[in-house]
Amino acid sequence: MADRAKVLLLLEENLEEIRYLGKQWDIPSQEIDKCFLKALNEADLRSNSNEKSAKSCSTCRRCLKISTVALSLLCLLLYVCFVFDPVSKHTSRLLAHYNHPVFRLIRLAGLPIAKTFPQITKFYDEECLIFNPVFKEESPKCGPCSKIERVKIEKKVDHLPETVEGLAQPFVLEDGIRRFVSFDDLKNLYTTNSQQLDLGTSLFRTNNGSITFLEDLFTKETTQSLLLQPAIHVSWITRRVNGARVLRKIFPRPDFVPEETEVAIEKAIFIDGPTSQPYSISEGIFTNIWYVQAFGSRKFVLVPSGQCVLECQVLRVTLHPKDILFYSDQIWRVDSLPNPDYDDISVAFRGSFY
Repeated sequence: MADRAKVLLLLEENLEEIRYLGKQWDIPSQEIDKCFLKALNEADLRSNSNEKSAKSCSTCRRCLKISTVALSLLCLLLYVCFVFDPVSKHTSRLLAHYNHPVFRLIRLAGLPIAKTFPQITKFYDEECLIFNPVFKEESPKCGPCSKIERVKIEKKVDHLPETVEGLAQPFVLEDGIRRFVSFDDLKNLYTTNSQQLDLGTSLFRTNNGSITFLEDLFTKETTQSLLLQPAIHVSWITRRVNGARVLRKIFPRPDFVPEETEVAIEKAIFIDGPTSQPYSISEGIFTNIWYVQAFGSRKFVLVPSGQCVLECQVLRVTLHPKDILFYSDQIWRVDSLPNPDYDDISVAFRGSFY
């Protein structure tokens, strides 16, 4: 209303002068009155507009303050739940049961997108789509492995320990699988499930130039020549459901893996001749690893990760047919070496779980 008051004051002070000028210009009194009313109306409009603008700015400032406070509280809550050590461990345990249902729901929700743009499926198995130059992997805590002096040898393991210190202790479960799995068993499995295994294969590597694809590995000629190639090495990794389902037929989860935990879809098979060169076992999707020596024998060296090599001991163990090695690859890096006491081809399997 301040604009209207100013106009009224101005008109009051100059009313007679304005009327006098109007008469000199031959403007009728009615027209002069209309001009007065028009000036007052415009003043009212400006005043209303200013009041609305002031109210709008006040509302925006209030919303901004509330949003800032709410976002700050949310960030604090997320930090406490997922970063602050004592609380984050408890939160992870509580949410572990919901991981699989949530990711399954996301996957189902994304199916229409995958059907519309099928070309994006080729990126499913990529470990990294965009390189992050500022990412630095967190160094493992060395306390859990500092007192470990050897790989334990167990006859029976019903369940795993729940503490970080307990999971840091690697062990070998003797006769952990019910029967041997030879190269011929793999060949028979591929013969009856070739389509699913071909589609499910994400990575296939070998040091033999004549074996390029998975199907090349199981031809009659290759099977015969493998016996004549003592240094052969094959790494076969599947990261898709169809391949994982087939491999699960001969490599089921061990009894000590909890039923409520999530097992990674990724599976890996290693085939080695008796003089195959040493190599590092690839890391799993999850940190808890079970490694099955299904046929033949290999020696293994467990090296502490990162800076832990200064505080923890290097461990060595030999796996015999049907043995299972359990370890955490967050703490240990595992190298596979030939066992000179065995002349058979080695067939091994690696899986991981949360």
